[in-house]
Amino acid sequence: MRKIVVFDFDGTVILGDQPYYRCAEIISKQLNSSDADAFLLKVKAALTHSIPFPGEDGWNLLSNLSREYISSDAFRIAFHETRKEMLENDGMTYMPDSVKLLLKRIKPYAVLALASNSPPPYVEPVVRKYSLDSYFSYVRPSAQKPAGFHQMVMQIINQEKLPENCRVLSIGDHYINDILPAVESGWDGAFVNPFRLDPRKSTISAENIESLSDWITDWAQM
Repeated sequence: MRKIVVFDFDGTVILGDQPYYRCAEIISKQLNSSDADAFLLKVKAALTHSIPFPGEDGWNLLSNLSREYISSDAFRIAFHETRKEMLENDGMTYMPDSVKLLLKRIKPYAVLALASNSPPPYVEPVVRKYSLDSYFSYVRPSAQKPAGFHQMVMQIINQEKLPENCRVLSIGDHYINDILPAVESGWDGAFVNPFRLDPRKSTISAENIESLSDWITDWAQM
């Protein structure tokens, strides 16, 4: 029986902390010098594991830390400015060779889906850049995770004519968006936990996807 493996996008397939530092820099330009220095120090401390990580992923970290200084609308503007720069600057993010190898290893055994909450203009150019559509049968920007996760998977099950009880694995670095909805649906979750968040209910967890690759491959081939 074929299985479904759902990958998150940022922080899972596409990696790099530079966008978080760049977004923090954009936010800091809206602050007075003392507040800007304090904010940037907090961001660096969180990203380098010097303090407990105050969020679910890098974007959530920035959203949480910036609330003391700017409005949510101002944060969204900084976020979108950063996302646009990410499309123009190839050096801000990267796709590890280990991820490419993992996708090649499991593609014969599973239906692969890429799901991101980012809108299409921020996802589709990266999909083309790395030829991700050669690995993923489904690319879902604006996926509205976590609320839309179960419905998205059921749509794939129906389109692939798979039984409703087929095995599903979700892989991602945002626990609430990527792992929790899978676990609550009775599926498996592989939690990529680079920021060393407290242990949570998942099938397996590790600091990076490289450490999970052998387990994911075994799961797909089982």
